[in-house]
Amino acid sequence: MLKTLASYSNPDYLTHDSEAIKVEWESGKVGLMTLWASRSGTLLDDEGDAAITAATKLAAPATVGGGSIPAATLWWDGSL
Repeated sequence: MLKTLASYSNPDYLTHDSEAIKVEWESGKVGLMTLWASRSGTLLDDEGDAAITAATKLAAPATVGGGSIPAATLWWDGSL
């Protein structure tokens, strides 16, 4: 399943930084993403398309079996 999902991702999805992702989101090129909660506020600022900002909804991550274990992960590889 992840291999199939990866085919829909930006070719640079393993090294795309959060500022680049914000630009993609605000341009309407992204429909769903997982990101650090500390970065989510930038999606709701006054920059970018007002219609996209208005349509942006934030939610907690999906969980395994409806429990408290997140069904998705986010990692940082430490490179700059």
